[in-house]
Amino acid sequence: SAANRNNFARWARIGHRVAAALAHAHERGVVHRDIKPGNILIDRQGEVWVTDFGLAHLEHDLPVTQSGDLLGTLRYMSPEQAQGHAHIDGRTDIYSLGATLYEMVTGQPAVIDKTRPAMLAAVVQHSPVRPKQICPTVPVELETIILKAMEKSPEDRYQSAADMAEDLRRFQADLPILAKPASRPERLRKWIRRHPERSLFVTLGLLLAVVGLAVSSYLLSSERQRTTAALQSEQQQRKRADRHLELARESIQQMLTEEAERIGDAPRMTRQQESLLRHVVEFYQQLTDLDSQTPETIRESAAAYARLAEAQTLLRETSSAKANLLQSLELYQRLDQANQATPMDLYHLASVQLDLGRIEAQPASLADDAWLSQAIATAQRITQQPDSEALPWQCHLLIADAYDQQARLAERNGKYQDADQLYQQAVRLAETLLKKCPDEKRVQYATAFHLAAWADLRHGVMGDSQAVELYEQSESLLAALVQRQPQRVSYRDRLAQTENNLALALASQGKHTDAERRIQSAITRRRALWQDFPERPRFARELAASLSNLGMLYFDRSQFKQAESHLQEARKLVESLIEAFPHEPDYLEFLAGNGANLGQVYLRTNRLDQYRQMLNQSAEQWQQLSAATPNQPKPRAQHAMALYSLALRADIGEAVPLHWQAINELQSVVQQHPNVPSFQAQLCSCTNALGGTYMQTEDWEQAEQLLRASLEQAQALARGWPETVDYRGKVARRWRHLGQLFLKTQRFAEAEDAFRQALTTQTSLVEQAAEYQKPMYVNPLASLHAGLGSAIRQLDQERTQEADQHFEQAAKLAVAAEAMSPLMQQIVPLLPKEDINQIATFAIKEMQLLGKPLPVRPK
Repeated sequence: SAANRNNFARWARIGHRVAAALAHAHERGVVHRDIKPGNILIDRQGEVWVTDFGLAHLEHDLPVTQSGDLLGTLRYMSPEQAQGHAHIDGRTDIYSLGATLYEMVTGQPAVIDKTRPAMLAAVVQHSPVRPKQICPTVPVELETIILKAMEKSPEDRYQSAADMAEDLRRFQADLPILAKPASRPERLRKWIRRHPERSLFVTLGLLLAVVGLAVSSYLLSSERQRTTAALQSEQQQRKRADRHLELARESIQQMLTEEAERIGDAPRMTRQQESLLRHVVEFYQQLTDLDSQTPETIRESAAAYARLAEAQTLLRETSSAKANLLQSLELYQRLDQANQATPMDLYHLASVQLDLGRIEAQPASLADDAWLSQAIATAQRITQQPDSEALPWQCHLLIADAYDQQARLAERNGKYQDADQLYQQAVRLAETLLKKCPDEKRVQYATAFHLAAWADLRHGVMGDSQAVELYEQSESLLAALVQRQPQRVSYRDRLAQTENNLALALASQGKHTDAERRIQSAITRRRALWQDFPERPRFARELAASLSNLGMLYFDRSQFKQAESHLQEARKLVESLIEAFPHEPDYLEFLAGNGANLGQVYLRTNRLDQYRQMLNQSAEQWQQLSAATPNQPKPRAQHAMALYSLALRADIGEAVPLHWQAINELQSVVQQHPNVPSFQAQLCSCTNALGGTYMQTEDWEQAEQLLRASLEQAQALARGWPETVDYRGKVARRWRHLGQLFLKTQRFAEAEDAFRQALTTQTSLVEQAAEYQKPMYVNPLASLHAGLGSAIRQLDQERTQEADQHFEQAAKLAVAAEAMSPLMQQIVPLLPKEDINQIATFAIKEMQLLGKPLPVRPK
């Protein structure tokens, strides 16, 4: 009736005013926490007032605990309040407003239990009776708004009070509301999510029964009944079974997707998760029993085999998963060979090929190239069809995903140029698709993902400044996604990861202020993720990584107190994870690396005993990891590097055996993994360091042998991976060290040649790579000019003028970089006093010319 309609419009107007007031408060970080009918007042003019902000708090404050709360308040409490969650945001007020409106329109509260425990249980576990069941005249739109606000999960509610206010305004204006009633599969999925243990398995049991009905119906379809009535009955039964099967499949697939994310965030799955997956496996095994004769049943079976493999992969039953993927592959190929495959069938075929590549690869995160090539070829067949533009965007995005996987495989095998081109192809495809589907969130996410992966290669391996631009593009896309869906965990997580890596790239360019801002943002996001999801230890591990990165950023700026504080916080966080998961190697690996970093802080702050203690502990941890994971090369290589670090600060008698132990271990690793350049680079550094140690003992023959070996290793790296700038830097440094040895042994012609080789390489790096234009690289360049000038003068007195030109250039470079003192400290042990004095004279002239204070000349 019109009277009823007016009443509902009045309730909607009141709700709209309250929602608008809450939106105003939420924008300022204030959450009311006690919305209920008693706190909503209406004056004589009809104005609505929200009262009693006594429980309100800033969104980032600690929650307030109240004793003696009234049962009346509990009726309107959100599930997260009832469960005592630490993080409460504005969506809790949205729930309470929904409960208040529920009572207004139905005349009874949503929760009618009379005891406190029963009320709390009802709030958390039981969905309210639909308002129309109590009051049939309630408009569907108003009911939808109320139930949307009262969703059990905050992520399923209105994400802001302003959104709820907008729907209430639309209802009053007879406009379509934005919220939609939950579908049957969605309602079932939410019910399953609220009952993660007993109820979940009951639900799966029911769904398995549904599948039994569906399978039986499909089998019946092969036997035609003799009478029309029987045939019609069979068709009705089959349609009903189809609907039930689709409901079961949608619900279980959604549940499997959500559980896969949780399992991926923890080092070990729980018994409950394993039991759940066993039920899922049983579900899909029944689906694979369908008689695969018609195209429809072939598709159903192929999809079931693929989903079965997904569950088995999570259970780490790799061989079973592979067998079922091959079954799925065979069925999709059967459709293809019979010319019965639709474009979506080809899409699923390519997806199965991609999954086979992942499952056969070692390590598991990388894919096998043969399967990848097949996946790309299949996906390209789809996009080359005449009506490909009308195909779902997933078909186009699949090719980009396959290119990305190929790039990762090439990167693992040290084929960095190939990886760079493949990442570029993935990004270009994703960006093209993004222009066509600018509002599709998965396309935005995939584009950001591929950009970040390309940036990781450019920064981590190739030392390319373009990495910053790629990271920033990825960051921009992810920030927009987080703004659209602030509670989407994968968006928040990926944005934090991108900010973390962008900070490292900025720091490598000397942009420390921007780097610190990005890493602080990543830490804030990761801390929030860990607090919101304490059951997912991966978030704590990643928070520790960002804290450690911030610590090393402070270390590079000689802010050792802040560096130590953040490194220690990261360490304590991971130590707490080890208490919960004592056999997880990743956590021990983090501690070992963290110990090496802390050791450097202790070294720079002259705490040598703590330095040695921390380095010894780190070496022991790497050794434990080597024993626990004998097939993994990284722990062995890092153990060698820990020994190398200890040797650098040990007495010569202790240093030599430590260096040899490190070299022998690295030689074994390189022999087994010849295509991993980082291991060769570590061996090159250790070999060079031992050569320097023998120089200190004046064992010139042994020193020269090792320095030449290190030079050959550096040259092999530069030839094999020319895109990695630092490998050419290693070549320059090895020539410099040989030049120094030749100066000490008065082999001046060889010294001149070595210094010229070093100078040519170093100069080209300065001209070509932004990294080598930093002040820290000026001093080595100055020392090369000093060494070359000394070698020339001592070789031939008639070339004094040429020598002086190099001395003058050394002085100018050092003065410009304010590195005169380090230069003098470096060359005093190597050059004759005459040459040192000449360099100092040029430096004084340059300082006087520039108006700089004169240094104290070394004695």
